[in-house]
Amino acid sequence: MRIVTCAILINLLTLSCMNKSTVYEYADGNGNTYRIQASSLEYVPVKKEESSSGMYSGGEARTVAINAEQYRDISALIESALNNTGIHINDRVMMSGVVRAISSQNTRSCIIKPGSDELIGIEQALAEMMGRE
Repeated sequence: MRIVTCAILINLLTLSCMNKSTVYEYADGNGNTYRIQASSLEYVPVKKEESSSGMYSGGEARTVAINAEQYRDISALIESALNNTGIHINDRVMMSGVVRAISSQNTRSCIIKPGSDELIGIEQALAEMMGRE
């Protein structure tokens, strides 16, 4: 956990130099997608007909406003996951997550190992921002 904390601090310093136009995306283990922009968080759930079981639904789509601190915090968590190659895996498996950073310069993405500190941190932060603590 200490390594994750240090990585987050380093990423916070990096983020302070980044353009606020970077959009982050996270796809959870069920395929629900979260799109994070400087002032909003959009939740795009999987529909029953899109789920692998044909039974799962991620619920209702919604968008919530976020503040600069929330954007900074979730950005740091996602940047940490992108930079920590030790938690990257090659194939999408159950309960893994996918993160993506999209800017005018490039797009970076990776698949995150299930149960990693970064994945857990991202999911907790998103749940809190969506009001589902």
